[in-house]
Amino acid sequence: MERQFGRYVLLERLGAGGMAEVWKAKSFGALGFEKTLALKRILPELAREPELLEMFVHEAKLSVRLSHANIVQVFDLGFVEQEGEPPGYYIAMEYVAGLDLATLLARFRRTKTRLPFGMAVFVAAEVAKALDHAHRRRDEQGKPLGIVHRDVSPQNILVSWEGEVKVTDFGIAKAKGFMREDEHAGESVLRVRGKLSYMSPEQSLAQPLDGRSDLFSLGTVLYELVAGTNPFAGAGDAETLRRVRAAEAPPLELARSDVPRELAAIVRRLLTRRPEERVADAGRLHEQLLGYFYATGDRFGSNDLAELVASFHDDARKTPEIEAGSVLGDPQGTEHERTPVEVPTTSASLKVAVENVATANFLEPVGERREGTVLVVAGTCRIPALPFDVEGAREVITRYGGVILEQEPSQVVALFGLEDADGRDTEAAVRAALVILRAQKGRGASAGVHVGRVLVDARGMPIVDARLGTLVAQAQGLARAVAEQVAASHPAARIVRGAFGFDELPDGASSVPEGGRVITSARPPIGTSGKFVGRQEELRRIGEILAAATRKRAQVITVLGEKGIGKTRLCAEIERRLGRGNWSVGFYAASCPPSGAELPWSGLQAMLQVLCGVQEGDGEQAILATLPRLRALGLQEEESSAVLRQLGARLGDRPSRHVGGMGTTLRAAFTRMVHKLCEDRIHCFAWDDAQAMDAATAEVIASVASRNEGAASAIRAVFLLATRTAPPSVLLPLARHHVVALGPLGGEESERLVAERIGVRAAPRELAAFCRERAAGHPLFIEELLKELVDARAVEVEDGRVRLRLDGARAVPRALRALMEARVSRLPQRERGALNAAAILGDPVHTQVLAALLGESFSVVDRGIGELVARGFLRSAGPAEVSFPSPMHGEIVLDTIPHEARRDLHGKAAEAYRAVFGDEVAEAHGERVGTHLYHAGDRDRAATFYARAASHRIRLCQLEPSIRLLLRAIDLADLDRRPATEITSWLRELCAAVLPVRAAPSLEDLSARALRRIDAAGTLEQRVAARVDVARALGAVNRFDRAYVEIDLAFKLAAQNEELQRCALVAEIDLGARSGDFARAARAADRLEAMGPAEDPRTLLAIAHVRAATGVAAAALLAIDRAEAKSPSGDPTLASEREKERVLVYAFMRDFRAASEASARAVELARAAGLRAEMAASLHNLGDTTRRLGDFPRAYATLTESLQIAEEAGYERIASLNRVHLAYLDGQSGKPGAEGRIRELVKYAEARGYHADALEGRSLLASLLAEHGARDEARRELELVLRMADAYGNGFIADDAREALAKLG
Repeated sequence: MERQFGRYVLLERLGAGGMAEVWKAKSFGALGFEKTLALKRILPELAREPELLEMFVHEAKLSVRLSHANIVQVFDLGFVEQEGEPPGYYIAMEYVAGLDLATLLARFRRTKTRLPFGMAVFVAAEVAKALDHAHRRRDEQGKPLGIVHRDVSPQNILVSWEGEVKVTDFGIAKAKGFMREDEHAGESVLRVRGKLSYMSPEQSLAQPLDGRSDLFSLGTVLYELVAGTNPFAGAGDAETLRRVRAAEAPPLELARSDVPRELAAIVRRLLTRRPEERVADAGRLHEQLLGYFYATGDRFGSNDLAELVASFHDDARKTPEIEAGSVLGDPQGTEHERTPVEVPTTSASLKVAVENVATANFLEPVGERREGTVLVVAGTCRIPALPFDVEGAREVITRYGGVILEQEPSQVVALFGLEDADGRDTEAAVRAALVILRAQKGRGASAGVHVGRVLVDARGMPIVDARLGTLVAQAQGLARAVAEQVAASHPAARIVRGAFGFDELPDGASSVPEGGRVITSARPPIGTSGKFVGRQEELRRIGEILAAATRKRAQVITVLGEKGIGKTRLCAEIERRLGRGNWSVGFYAASCPPSGAELPWSGLQAMLQVLCGVQEGDGEQAILATLPRLRALGLQEEESSAVLRQLGARLGDRPSRHVGGMGTTLRAAFTRMVHKLCEDRIHCFAWDDAQAMDAATAEVIASVASRNEGAASAIRAVFLLATRTAPPSVLLPLARHHVVALGPLGGEESERLVAERIGVRAAPRELAAFCRERAAGHPLFIEELLKELVDARAVEVEDGRVRLRLDGARAVPRALRALMEARVSRLPQRERGALNAAAILGDPVHTQVLAALLGESFSVVDRGIGELVARGFLRSAGPAEVSFPSPMHGEIVLDTIPHEARRDLHGKAAEAYRAVFGDEVAEAHGERVGTHLYHAGDRDRAATFYARAASHRIRLCQLEPSIRLLLRAIDLADLDRRPATEITSWLRELCAAVLPVRAAPSLEDLSARALRRIDAAGTLEQRVAARVDVARALGAVNRFDRAYVEIDLAFKLAAQNEELQRCALVAEIDLGARSGDFARAARAADRLEAMGPAEDPRTLLAIAHVRAATGVAAAALLAIDRAEAKSPSGDPTLASEREKERVLVYAFMRDFRAASEASARAVELARAAGLRAEMAASLHNLGDTTRRLGDFPRAYATLTESLQIAEEAGYERIASLNRVHLAYLDGQSGKPGAEGRIRELVKYAEARGYHADALEGRSLLASLLAEHGARDEARRELELVLRMADAYGNGFIADDAREALAKLG
């Protein structure tokens, strides 16, 4: 509707964003002059915000200085005063009739069409011209303005119907004269604004920018135009930011193999991390892009672009497709409004919300993320007389609980899961699709189903954004891939795999590159869910009620329980047991449609379909074929006609169903059918999902059951309603109405269910406890949780043995997610805000920090927590702490918060911790603060807190967590800005922790980065010390090749500096001892001792190891004693290491009894200290020594325990060595294949430089060969072992080999 706004007339709202709205408008002048333009108006509710108003005015002042054919021209800035409202500030600008580039890309993605290379280059060249103009602008004094757009993205590039390309939205652009820094807490902080996935690395770090930042952003746009995807978009903001800062873009050639090399080279240069390595300026980029046309012979201009976009011109006047929903929203959650393009109005089928920036205020409504299922039903009219029945499809979708997003003559798009979420939305969508296709057979209808997370606003309305558009596009592709079938994506098929049968998609389904499955049939409930477990008392009671019905007393049973508690399964089990026992009981099970309560007679219609043997959607012929059965049941002509109409028959031109006058006739027909069926035997009529039963059906059931109370013509009938809510009120007065309530399974029943579903006799205690903690006896949640764990390979079963990897497992059953999200959405906003804040903070939630984060007094927050505890959302975890009932609950609540809002909230959480704990926060809560800063996008500050937390953990001897934190700090830190002293200290602490733990993921890559920085900025002492620490740590994790490289470099750097030489020698001894190169280690030990006695306990232990291996036992024991004297008292790590070295010395002395006793002591010390690596190593030593003593059973047990620990912790070297010994013991017991397994494991050790392990394996192989009579082969192996042992200085293995050769003769 047109309305006056100052001297402008507003014609049509084009879009809105977080700060402003854009209108198509007209201005009028003399003599009938009028001009169409775009008018950007600041939102009334924000008009009094000084900062936003300043930004708005800044955009106008900056844009008015720019006058170029490729930049949207700004004409005017002003405000209009309206009664009752603040002044309405506006910017009047050029109106561009056309599309923005984001919409154009979405259209191409929907059709799976790639943009021509020429078009991509042409658009980028036109944008480069615009940027060149902006970058070169000068002020009135001739000084460069230094304008940087800062938000070059597809949403801000407009394409007109005439083929023009224009850049718009300088709302966050900066010029030197306009640059303003926000003063906060006495510091100057540059704000990072823009869309994350299109930022340059320097912009994401809030560093000073110049025009080359815009060129990086334009390179990202060009990449997306060519490849169809943004190169930096990650699973969330944090991952996207990481990729941007690292300039981590996949090579363009991988995304599109046919890309010309000239174009790939331009994109590659634009996306370099360092600005100085990019194209120098936008003008030169424009030249290079034009040079592409010359080099390739490709040609593309504005006329070609106009012709290409013309096909979308008519579409733009229609209801918008969901893929183009990003016209009004940004996939990165930008806080800036849409540009003035011609945007059509949204579908009238559903009032959808436009994605705005999510507020960081917990007490204000924010959008939420929900699980949803998109269904697309498309029809291709091959026969004009049989067009696609859109209204029929719409009616079915609505009945099954779907919400219509879009409706066209040949397509219906719907979303399931918004209303009454129970995790079964995917199944409902598939069943609706099958019904539609059955009803429209021959009309060319097909369907696609896809699942994912969608955003909904505070009212529960879906937000049309790129996420939803992607879901719809994939569902559309699935629908196009099949003909008159239902295709489901792999995630959707996995969810409903128990309810339907599947085939593979047909070959050549190019519209679905991600693949999918074709749904072939629906499976009956019986036999699809596995063995029924529990509910014996409930089954006994229902059996008694059935028995009472045999005495011609109609019974009504209400099975009552929450969503997913097992009502459907119980009904299926009743039917199965009745059939198995050959009881003379008829059983008919129907389901009320999700929206049935609003559809009169829908419940009765579902039962009539079962009684007549037809399915919803069957054609007229199939329905009319049931007429003989109706007559056999005694129905009169009028009653039969009423039933046929209700089933969907048209019976000529008369309406098919829901005729008001049919009610009495239908009632009489159903009553007659029940009486006829129950004449000879009992029949049970069961309705599942009866909470959706319509009132008319409930009244019929009550009428049939009540009229027989005390009557002579009583019937043997049972009416069973499975419902989540209270039974229909008309049933409550019945004398023979029974309520059977279902609750969670007991502990024993839960464990039996776990065991049954994974196929073992007894569930492992750890798995049973894990399921109990997360599913709390809820059978559906237990089963879905197990499916998730099996799919994630956190639970594996082989030959009845269960292997668990539950550490870090985050499986969340989809059903629980949907139910929890629905519960949270119904909370008052204040309580929901508190719950969201608790999810951001994570378990356990410190209540004082929660209050600081919410900005509320502690007493107010404490009362709110009490309410949440009372409702079961939280539970008390201590005097000042609360937690979620299970980890899953917190994960679900956190997942409802949009990614765009989480970043700011995590930043506020970090500040809340600092506000509560002050300077002590780094020690007590450093890891938590670091995690919040990381999720807030502040990686470098996060690194500082992670490193401080690691130091605190090391002081507490918590070594494994400290390694993880230090590696995280190195990974996140901006090392170029860190002093070398700090990085050197990190490496020193990391080495000290890794040596006893022997595990450090990504150590090689991260240490290389740290060393590069120390080489660039550190002193000679720091460079040598860092290399020594890195080499020792690499040796501890068996990366010997790289470790020796670093040691050699350390020696080279140390030159004649004796102190630095000592440091390098210590590391070389340690490496030699670990790798088995005892000759090299012995030479290093000789050099070290020549410089003076060693003082470091670990160095002395390494010397002891080397001396023992080379046969100098006395020197080895002396070194161990000296190490003990030099060790601080009470250090459990060093105590365990000393005992382990004594084991080796005794073993090298051939005193295996003493070695076995020392091994047992080492195992206990390692257990007490919680050192898994030392425990695994000491258990292996115990197994080895007991094997040598001939105690094979004990050896096998300890080696197996060592293997389990090693596999769980990822200690592959220890695990491999254990496998060698276990294979040898298997060979001793006569199991076949042992020799082959040992050979493979020896190859594995040799390939990785594990010299001692390879020698040990070959020795065991030779022993096994000799015992099996292969003496010549055994001799060859022993001779090889002897040569290798002598070369590496391993006297222990060499002596064993000589002794074995002597026995062979």
